[in-house]
Amino acid sequence: MPIILLATGALDQLSLLKEYANRQEVFDDALRQHLLLLFGTLLPGLLIGLPLGVWLWRRPRWQAPAFTVLNVIQTIPSVALFGLLIAPLAGLARYFPALGELGVSGTGMAPALIALTLYALLPLVRGVVTGLQQVPQDALESATAMGMSAGAALSSGAASAGDAGAAAQPAGGQRANRRHGGGGRADRRRRLWRAGVSGAAEQCAGSGAAGRGADHCPGGGGGCSVRPVGRLAKRERPMIEFEGVSKVFAGHPAVKDLTLELREGAFSVLVGTSGSGKSTTLKMINRLLEPDRGTIRFAGEDIRQQPVLTLRRRMGYAIQSIGLFPHWTVAQNIATVPQLQKWPRARIADRVDELMALLGLEATLRDRYPHQLSGGQQQRVGVARALAADPEVLLMDEPFGALRPGDPRGAAAGDAAHPPAAGADDCAGDP
Repeated sequence: MPIILLATGALDQLSLLKEYANRQEVFDDALRQHLLLLFGTLLPGLLIGLPLGVWLWRRPRWQAPAFTVLNVIQTIPSVALFGLLIAPLAGLARYFPALGELGVSGTGMAPALIALTLYALLPLVRGVVTGLQQVPQDALESATAMGMSAGAALSSGAASAGDAGAAAQPAGGQRANRRHGGGGRADRRRRLWRAGVSGAAEQCAGSGAAGRGADHCPGGGGGCSVRPVGRLAKRERPMIEFEGVSKVFAGHPAVKDLTLELREGAFSVLVGTSGSGKSTTLKMINRLLEPDRGTIRFAGEDIRQQPVLTLRRRMGYAIQSIGLFPHWTVAQNIATVPQLQKWPRARIADRVDELMALLGLEATLRDRYPHQLSGGQQQRVGVARALAADPEVLLMDEPFGALRPGDPRGAAAGDAAHPPAAGADDCAGDP
Protein backbone atom coordinates (compact mmCIF):
# COMPACT_ATOMS: atom_id res chain seq x y z
CA MET A 1 0.00 0.00 0.00
CA PRO A 2 2.70 2.61 0.82
CA ILE A 3 4.35 1.94 -2.54
CA ILE A 4 1.03 2.51 -4.32
CA LEU A 5 0.48 5.76 -2.44
CA LEU A 6 3.99 6.94 -3.31
CA ALA A 7 3.60 6.00 -6.97
CA THR A 8 0.27 7.80 -7.32
CA GLY A 9 1.56 10.98 -5.66
CA ALA A 10 -0.94 10.81 -2.81
CA LEU A 11 1.83 11.52 -0.31
CA ASP A 12 3.54 14.34 -2.16
CA GLN A 13 2.37 16.96 0.34
CA LEU A 14 4.12 15.32 3.29
CA SER A 15 7.03 17.37 4.62
CA LEU A 16 9.34 14.35 4.37
CA LEU A 17 8.70 14.02 0.64
CA LYS A 18 9.03 17.74 0.12
CA GLU A 19 12.44 17.58 1.80
CA TYR A 20 13.37 14.63 -0.43
CA ALA A 21 12.31 16.57 -3.54
CA ASN A 22 14.51 19.51 -2.56
CA ARG A 23 17.55 17.34 -1.77
CA GLN A 24 16.98 14.29 -3.98
CA GLU A 25 20.56 14.11 -5.18
CA VAL A 26 21.96 13.98 -1.63
CA PHE A 27 19.40 11.37 -0.53
CA ASP A 28 20.05 9.16 -3.58
CA ASP A 29 23.81 9.33 -3.06
CA ALA A 30 23.42 8.35 0.61
CA LEU A 31 21.15 5.43 -0.36
CA ARG A 32 23.70 4.15 -2.88
CA GLN A 33 26.46 4.30 -0.28
CA HIS A 34 24.27 2.54 2.28
CA LEU A 35 23.45 -0.32 -0.13
CA LEU A 36 27.09 -0.61 -1.18
CA LEU A 37 28.22 -0.92 2.42
CA LEU A 38 25.41 -3.35 3.27
CA PHE A 39 26.00 -5.80 0.42
CA GLY A 40 29.74 -5.12 0.27
CA THR A 41 29.90 -6.27 3.88
CA LEU A 42 27.28 -9.03 3.90
CA LEU A 43 28.51 -10.90 0.81
CA PRO A 44 32.17 -11.29 1.87
CA GLY A 45 30.94 -11.91 5.42
CA LEU A 46 28.86 -14.84 4.16
CA LEU A 47 31.73 -16.18 2.05
CA ILE A 48 33.98 -16.19 5.12
CA GLY A 49 31.49 -16.78 7.93
CA LEU A 50 29.45 -19.70 6.56
CA PRO A 51 32.41 -22.03 5.86
CA LEU A 52 34.08 -20.92 9.09
CA GLY A 53 30.90 -21.66 11.06
CA VAL A 54 30.54 -25.13 9.52
CA TRP A 55 34.24 -25.82 10.16
CA LEU A 56 33.94 -24.79 13.81
CA TRP A 57 30.74 -26.85 14.24
CA ARG A 58 32.64 -29.94 13.08
CA ARG A 59 35.62 -29.13 15.35
CA PRO A 60 34.25 -28.06 18.75
CA ARG A 61 37.68 -27.72 20.36
CA TRP A 62 38.44 -24.77 18.08
CA GLN A 63 35.26 -22.87 18.94
CA ALA A 64 36.51 -21.22 22.13
CA PRO A 65 39.69 -19.68 20.64
CA ALA A 66 37.90 -18.64 17.43
CA PHE A 67 35.07 -16.91 19.26
CA THR A 68 37.57 -15.23 21.58
CA VAL A 69 39.28 -13.62 18.59
CA LEU A 70 35.97 -12.56 17.05
CA ASN A 71 34.82 -11.12 20.37
CA VAL A 72 38.02 -9.09 20.67
CA ILE A 73 37.41 -7.64 17.21
CA GLN A 74 33.91 -6.63 18.32
CA THR A 75 35.32 -4.68 21.27
CA ILE A 76 37.68 -2.56 19.16
CA PRO A 77 36.07 0.86 18.63
CA SER A 78 35.37 1.63 14.99
CA VAL A 79 37.56 4.76 15.10
CA ALA A 80 40.50 2.71 16.37
CA LEU A 81 39.94 -0.10 13.87
CA PHE A 82 39.75 2.33 10.96
CA GLY A 83 42.95 3.93 12.23
CA LEU A 84 44.72 0.57 12.38
CA LEU A 85 43.78 -0.09 8.76
CA ILE A 86 45.09 3.21 7.35
CA ALA A 87 48.79 2.31 7.22
CA PRO A 88 48.54 -1.24 5.79
CA LEU A 89 46.00 -0.23 3.15
CA ALA A 90 48.01 2.83 2.15
CA GLY A 91 51.12 0.64 1.87
CA LEU A 92 49.28 -1.87 -0.32
CA ALA A 93 48.08 0.91 -2.59
CA ARG A 94 51.65 2.24 -2.92
CA TYR A 95 53.34 -1.10 -3.70
CA PHE A 96 50.49 -2.39 -5.85
CA PRO A 97 49.22 0.52 -7.96
CA ALA A 98 46.50 -1.68 -9.47
CA LEU A 99 44.87 -1.84 -6.04
CA GLY A 100 44.96 1.92 -5.80
CA GLU A 101 43.20 2.18 -9.14
CA LEU A 102 40.48 -0.09 -7.73
CA GLY A 103 39.91 2.33 -4.87
CA VAL A 104 42.03 0.69 -2.17
CA SER A 105 43.55 3.33 0.09
CA GLY A 106 44.01 4.22 3.74
CA THR A 107 40.76 6.16 3.75
CA GLY A 108 37.47 5.90 1.93
CA MET A 109 35.36 2.84 1.23
CA ALA A 110 38.03 0.09 1.53
CA PRO A 111 38.73 0.35 5.29
CA ALA A 112 35.00 0.74 5.95
CA LEU A 113 34.16 -2.48 4.09
CA ILE A 114 36.97 -4.41 5.80
CA ALA A 115 36.05 -3.18 9.27
CA LEU A 116 32.34 -3.81 8.86
CA THR A 117 33.02 -7.30 7.47
CA LEU A 118 35.13 -8.10 10.54
CA TYR A 119 32.36 -6.82 12.81
CA ALA A 120 29.80 -8.99 10.96
CA LEU A 121 31.72 -12.24 11.47
CA LEU A 122 30.86 -12.81 15.14
CA PRO A 123 27.04 -12.86 14.81
CA LEU A 124 27.22 -14.74 11.54
CA VAL A 125 29.64 -17.48 12.67
CA ARG A 126 27.93 -17.77 16.06
CA GLY A 127 24.55 -18.08 14.31
CA VAL A 128 25.81 -20.83 11.99
CA VAL A 129 27.36 -22.86 14.82
CA THR A 130 24.35 -22.44 17.11
CA GLY A 131 21.90 -23.26 14.31
CA LEU A 132 23.76 -26.41 13.29
CA GLN A 133 23.95 -27.54 16.91
CA GLN A 134 20.14 -27.49 16.98
CA VAL A 135 19.84 -29.81 13.96
CA PRO A 136 19.07 -33.36 15.20
CA GLN A 137 22.02 -35.64 14.52
CA ASP A 138 19.71 -38.49 13.48
CA ALA A 139 18.19 -36.22 10.83
CA LEU A 140 21.65 -35.45 9.46
CA GLU A 141 22.50 -39.16 9.47
CA SER A 142 19.31 -40.09 7.61
CA ALA A 143 19.88 -37.28 5.10
CA THR A 144 23.38 -38.57 4.39
CA ALA A 145 22.16 -42.20 4.20
CA MET A 146 19.54 -41.27 1.58
CA GLY A 147 22.10 -39.65 -0.70
CA MET A 148 21.76 -35.97 0.08
CA SER A 149 24.82 -33.91 -0.60
CA ALA A 150 26.43 -32.12 2.33
CA GLY A 151 24.98 -28.82 1.17
CA ALA A 152 21.46 -30.20 0.83
CA ALA A 153 21.64 -31.85 4.25
CA LEU A 154 22.53 -28.53 5.86
CA SER A 155 20.17 -26.31 3.85
CA SER A 156 17.50 -26.21 6.55
CA GLY A 157 17.83 -22.52 7.29
CA ALA A 158 19.90 -23.10 10.41
CA ALA A 159 22.03 -20.05 9.75
CA SER A 160 19.21 -17.61 8.99
CA ALA A 161 19.36 -15.96 12.41
CA GLY A 162 23.08 -15.41 12.00
CA ASP A 163 22.53 -13.87 8.56
CA ALA A 164 20.06 -11.40 10.04
CA GLY A 165 22.50 -10.45 12.78
CA ALA A 166 25.30 -9.96 10.28
CA ALA A 167 23.10 -7.78 8.07
CA ALA A 168 22.39 -5.52 11.04
CA GLN A 169 26.08 -4.86 11.64
CA PRO A 170 26.81 -2.70 8.56
CA ALA A 171 23.86 -0.41 9.27
CA GLY A 172 25.16 0.24 12.78
CA GLY A 173 28.70 0.95 11.64
CA GLN A 174 28.04 3.40 8.83
CA ARG A 175 28.19 6.49 11.06
CA ALA A 176 31.83 5.74 11.83
CA ASN A 177 32.44 5.06 8.15
CA ARG A 178 31.18 8.50 7.19
CA ARG A 179 33.55 10.06 9.70
CA HIS A 180 36.45 8.38 7.94
CA GLY A 181 35.59 9.20 4.34
CA GLY A 182 33.84 6.01 3.44
CA GLY A 183 30.67 7.76 2.29
CA GLY A 184 28.59 6.12 4.56
CA ARG A 185 9.96 -40.60 -6.53
CA ALA A 186 7.52 -46.56 -7.83
CA ASP A 187 7.89 -48.94 -10.78
CA ARG A 188 6.43 -52.22 -9.50
CA ARG A 189 8.17 -54.26 -12.19
CA ARG A 190 11.52 -53.62 -10.59
CA ARG A 191 12.72 -56.11 -8.01
CA LEU A 192 13.37 -55.08 -4.46
CA TRP A 193 16.43 -56.50 -2.79
CA ARG A 194 16.00 -56.48 0.94
CA ALA A 195 19.00 -56.80 3.19
CA GLY A 196 17.10 -55.92 6.33
CA VAL A 197 17.62 -56.02 10.04
CA SER A 198 14.86 -56.33 12.58
CA GLY A 199 17.08 -55.99 15.60
CA ALA A 200 19.86 -55.89 13.07
CA ALA A 201 23.21 -57.37 13.92
CA GLU A 202 26.37 -58.91 12.62
CA GLN A 203 26.02 -62.18 14.50
CA CYS A 204 28.58 -63.75 12.20
CA ALA A 205 30.44 -60.52 11.85
CA GLY A 206 33.26 -60.66 14.26
CA SER A 207 33.88 -59.69 17.84
CA GLY A 208 30.93 -58.25 19.69
CA ALA A 209 30.46 -56.66 23.07
CA ALA A 210 30.19 -60.07 24.77
CA GLY A 211 33.29 -61.41 23.05
CA ARG A 212 31.38 -63.50 20.53
CA GLY A 213 32.48 -63.32 16.94
CA ALA A 214 32.85 -65.00 13.61
CA ASP A 215 33.82 -68.29 15.26
CA HIS A 216 30.11 -68.78 16.05
CA CYS A 217 29.39 -69.22 12.35
CA PRO A 218 29.84 -72.52 10.53
CA GLY A 219 33.39 -72.67 9.37
CA GLY A 220 34.73 -70.56 12.24
CA GLY A 221 36.41 -67.23 11.76
CA GLY A 222 36.12 -67.30 8.00
CA GLY A 223 32.54 -66.06 8.22
CA CYS A 224 29.41 -67.52 6.66
CA SER A 225 26.96 -67.05 3.83
CA VAL A 226 23.33 -66.21 4.49
CA ARG A 227 21.42 -68.21 1.89
CA PRO A 228 17.78 -67.79 0.90
CA VAL A 229 15.33 -70.68 1.27
CA GLY A 230 12.58 -72.06 -0.97
CA ARG A 231 12.15 -70.58 -4.41
CA LEU A 232 14.58 -67.83 -3.56
CA ALA A 233 17.36 -70.44 -3.35
CA LYS A 234 17.30 -70.60 -7.13
CA ARG A 235 18.60 -67.06 -7.26
CA GLU A 236 22.33 -67.43 -7.06
CA ARG A 237 23.63 -63.93 -7.61
CA PRO A 238 24.91 -62.27 -4.42
CA MET A 239 23.60 -58.73 -4.12
CA ILE A 240 25.79 -57.67 -1.19
CA GLU A 241 29.15 -59.28 -0.40
CA PHE A 242 31.50 -58.76 2.53
CA GLU A 243 35.01 -60.11 2.10
CA GLY A 244 37.31 -59.93 5.13
CA VAL A 245 35.74 -56.70 6.37
CA SER A 246 36.84 -55.17 9.66
CA LYS A 247 36.00 -51.92 11.44
CA VAL A 248 37.77 -50.72 14.57
CA PHE A 249 36.76 -47.90 16.90
CA ALA A 250 39.37 -46.66 19.38
CA GLY A 251 41.19 -49.98 19.33
CA HIS A 252 37.99 -52.04 19.78
CA PRO A 253 36.98 -54.20 16.78
CA ALA A 254 33.27 -53.59 16.17
CA VAL A 255 33.36 -55.84 13.09
CA LYS A 256 36.18 -58.32 12.53
CA ASP A 257 37.02 -60.30 9.39
CA LEU A 258 33.42 -60.47 8.19
CA THR A 259 32.85 -62.60 5.10
CA LEU A 260 29.21 -62.74 4.15
CA GLU A 261 26.90 -62.98 1.12
CA LEU A 262 23.38 -61.57 0.98
CA ARG A 263 21.71 -62.96 -2.11
CA GLU A 264 19.38 -61.34 -4.55
CA GLY A 265 15.74 -61.31 -3.49
CA ALA A 266 16.47 -62.59 0.02
CA PHE A 267 15.27 -61.17 3.30
CA SER A 268 18.27 -61.54 5.59
CA VAL A 269 18.17 -60.97 9.34
CA LEU A 270 21.33 -60.52 11.38
CA VAL A 271 20.87 -60.79 15.14
CA GLY A 272 23.18 -59.95 18.01
CA THR A 273 23.59 -58.23 21.35
CA SER A 274 23.82 -54.50 21.85
CA GLY A 275 27.21 -53.17 20.83
CA SER A 276 28.08 -56.18 18.66
CA GLY A 277 28.48 -54.12 15.50
CA LYS A 278 24.99 -54.42 14.05
CA SER A 279 24.47 -50.84 12.94
CA THR A 280 28.14 -50.55 11.99
CA THR A 281 27.71 -53.39 9.48
CA LEU A 282 24.72 -51.70 7.90
CA LYS A 283 26.39 -48.32 7.74
CA MET A 284 29.36 -49.78 5.90
CA ILE A 285 27.08 -51.07 3.13
CA ASN A 286 26.11 -47.59 1.99
CA ARG A 287 29.35 -45.95 3.10
CA LEU A 288 28.10 -44.04 6.10
CA LEU A 289 31.19 -45.69 7.59
CA GLU A 290 34.22 -46.83 5.66
CA PRO A 291 35.73 -50.26 6.54
CA ASP A 292 39.27 -50.27 7.83
CA ARG A 293 40.03 -53.49 5.95
CA GLY A 294 38.35 -55.74 3.38
CA THR A 295 35.98 -55.28 0.47
CA ILE A 296 32.23 -54.74 0.23
CA ARG A 297 30.51 -55.29 -3.13
CA PHE A 298 27.08 -54.15 -4.18
CA ALA A 299 25.59 -55.77 -7.31
CA GLY A 300 29.04 -57.20 -8.04
CA GLU A 301 30.91 -53.90 -7.86
CA ASP A 302 33.18 -52.61 -5.12
CA ILE A 303 31.24 -49.87 -3.34
CA ARG A 304 34.36 -47.71 -3.19
CA GLN A 305 34.35 -47.57 -6.98
CA GLN A 306 30.79 -46.23 -7.11
CA PRO A 307 29.79 -42.57 -6.70
CA VAL A 308 28.70 -42.37 -3.08
CA LEU A 309 25.52 -40.31 -3.62
CA THR A 310 24.38 -42.57 -6.47
CA LEU A 311 25.10 -45.66 -4.35
CA ARG A 312 23.03 -44.36 -1.44
CA ARG A 313 20.10 -43.39 -3.64
CA ARG A 314 19.95 -46.99 -4.91
CA MET A 315 19.35 -48.15 -1.34
CA GLY A 316 16.54 -47.52 1.10
CA TYR A 317 17.67 -47.03 4.69
CA ALA A 318 15.41 -46.99 7.77
CA ILE A 319 17.85 -45.97 10.49
CA GLN A 320 17.48 -47.01 14.12
CA SER A 321 16.67 -43.53 15.40
CA ILE A 322 14.19 -42.86 12.53
CA GLY A 323 15.72 -39.47 11.67
CA LEU A 324 12.69 -37.70 10.23
CA PHE A 325 13.29 -34.09 9.25
CA PRO A 326 11.47 -32.11 11.96
CA HIS A 327 10.68 -29.10 9.74
CA TRP A 328 9.14 -31.24 6.95
CA THR A 329 5.67 -32.76 6.87
CA VAL A 330 4.98 -36.51 6.62
CA ALA A 331 4.46 -36.20 2.85
CA GLN A 332 7.66 -34.20 2.40
CA ASN A 333 9.69 -36.70 4.44
CA ILE A 334 8.40 -39.67 2.41
CA ALA A 335 9.09 -37.83 -0.85
CA THR A 336 12.75 -37.07 -0.05
CA VAL A 337 14.54 -39.55 -2.34
CA PRO A 338 12.06 -39.29 -5.25
CA GLN A 339 12.66 -35.55 -5.18
CA LEU A 340 16.42 -36.11 -5.20
CA GLN A 341 15.91 -38.33 -8.26
CA LYS A 342 13.76 -35.61 -9.84
CA TRP A 343 10.56 -37.61 -10.22
CA PRO A 344 7.55 -35.72 -11.62
CA ARG A 345 5.39 -34.17 -8.93
CA ALA A 346 2.32 -36.22 -9.82
CA ARG A 347 4.31 -39.45 -9.57
CA ILE A 348 5.71 -38.41 -6.18
CA ALA A 349 2.26 -37.56 -4.84
CA ASP A 350 0.86 -40.91 -6.03
CA ARG A 351 3.76 -42.78 -4.43
CA VAL A 352 3.31 -40.97 -1.12
CA ASP A 353 -0.41 -41.82 -1.06
CA GLU A 354 0.34 -45.45 -1.98
CA LEU A 355 2.89 -45.93 0.80
CA MET A 356 0.81 -44.20 3.45
CA ALA A 357 -2.10 -46.53 2.67
CA LEU A 358 0.21 -49.56 2.59
CA LEU A 359 1.69 -48.76 6.00
CA GLY A 360 -1.57 -47.87 7.71
CA LEU A 361 -0.96 -44.13 7.88
CA GLU A 362 -4.20 -42.18 7.66
CA ALA A 363 -4.44 -39.57 4.92
CA THR A 364 -5.04 -36.93 7.59
CA LEU A 365 -1.42 -37.37 8.71
CA ARG A 366 -0.07 -36.21 5.36
CA ASP A 367 0.45 -32.61 6.42
CA ARG A 368 1.50 -33.23 10.01
CA TYR A 369 5.00 -32.75 11.32
CA PRO A 370 7.02 -35.48 13.10
CA HIS A 371 6.47 -34.03 16.57
CA GLN A 372 2.70 -34.41 16.00
CA LEU A 373 3.03 -38.20 15.47
CA SER A 374 3.28 -41.14 17.85
CA GLY A 375 6.49 -43.16 17.98
CA GLY A 376 4.94 -45.97 15.91
CA GLN A 377 3.68 -43.51 13.31
CA GLN A 378 7.11 -41.94 13.05
CA GLN A 379 8.69 -45.36 12.47
CA ARG A 380 6.18 -46.18 9.72
CA VAL A 381 6.93 -42.86 8.05
CA GLY A 382 10.63 -43.76 8.22
CA VAL A 383 9.95 -47.11 6.52
CA ALA A 384 7.78 -45.40 3.89
CA ARG A 385 10.59 -42.96 3.18
CA ALA A 386 13.06 -45.83 2.76
CA LEU A 387 10.67 -47.55 0.30
CA ALA A 388 9.67 -44.43 -1.60
CA ALA A 389 12.05 -44.61 -4.55
CA ASP A 390 11.63 -48.40 -5.01
CA PRO A 391 15.24 -49.12 -3.97
CA GLU A 392 17.31 -52.07 -5.06
CA VAL A 393 18.26 -52.80 -1.45
CA LEU A 394 16.36 -52.00 1.73
CA LEU A 395 18.47 -51.65 4.88
CA MET A 396 16.49 -51.61 8.11
CA ASP A 397 17.94 -51.04 11.56
CA GLU A 398 15.33 -52.01 14.20
CA PRO A 399 12.57 -50.28 12.23
CA PHE A 400 9.54 -51.51 14.23
CA GLY A 401 10.66 -51.11 17.83
CA ALA A 402 7.80 -48.74 18.67
CA LEU A 403 5.03 -50.94 17.18
CA ARG A 404 3.10 -53.21 19.55
CA PRO A 405 2.92 -56.92 18.65
CA GLY A 406 -0.58 -57.70 17.44
CA ASP A 407 -1.34 -54.10 16.51
CA PRO A 408 -3.07 -54.24 13.10
CA ARG A 409 -1.23 -51.13 12.05
CA GLY A 410 2.03 -52.73 13.13
CA ALA A 411 1.11 -55.83 11.09
CA ALA A 412 0.63 -53.63 8.07
CA ALA A 413 4.09 -52.25 8.51
CA GLY A 414 5.51 -55.74 8.98
CA ASP A 415 3.82 -57.01 5.83
CA ALA A 416 5.39 -54.22 3.83
CA ALA A 417 8.87 -55.13 4.96
CA HIS A 418 8.46 -58.93 5.13
CA PRO A 419 6.79 -60.02 1.88
CA PRO A 420 5.71 -63.67 1.66
CA ALA A 421 8.08 -64.19 -1.25
CA ALA A 422 11.10 -63.34 0.85
CA GLY A 423 12.84 -65.66 3.28
CA ALA A 424 16.28 -66.44 4.57
CA ASP A 425 18.41 -68.81 6.60
CA ASP A 426 20.38 -67.22 9.39
CA CYS A 427 23.96 -67.84 10.33
CA ALA A 428 24.29 -70.24 13.22
CA GLY A 429 24.89 -68.49 16.50
CA ASP A 430 23.20 -66.78 19.41
CA PRO A 431 19.90 -65.21 18.31
